[in-house]
Amino acid sequence: MAARARRALVVDDEASLRFVVAQALEDRGWEVVVADDGDAVEERIQQQRFDLIVLDLLMPGMNGFEVLRRVRGGGDLGWKTPSSVRVIALSGRAGEEGLEFAQRVGADSVLSKPFDLKDLWAAVEG
Repeated sequence: MAARARRALVVDDEASLRFVVAQALEDRGWEVVVADDGDAVEERIQQQRFDLIVLDLLMPGMNGFEVLRRVRGGGDLGWKTPSSVRVIALSGRAGEEGLEFAQRVGADSVLSKPFDLKDLWAAVEG
């Protein structure tokens, strides 16, 4: 039986960034699902298991900080996600404090936009 492909969820309200990240991951053999805001993440997580979440921090609706808190199981609204899911937080406007906060609440890596794909690969590989 063939091994299951690694699956990533790319969440960003900026369509061009979603496309670039999704295409880069697909080119490296990942199966990719996209969402354009934090509100869509819960539905995707209930439908599929992910190995990686690439998450914008500042989006309309549910922001990435709240998504991250729920992915990591905080409070009554925690989502059932495996603890092994790797989360890469992205932001072009959250500033250094926001990126540091994202790490404190559970991001495995943080990247400031714009970023180079080599930095994305380093974060994916951990």
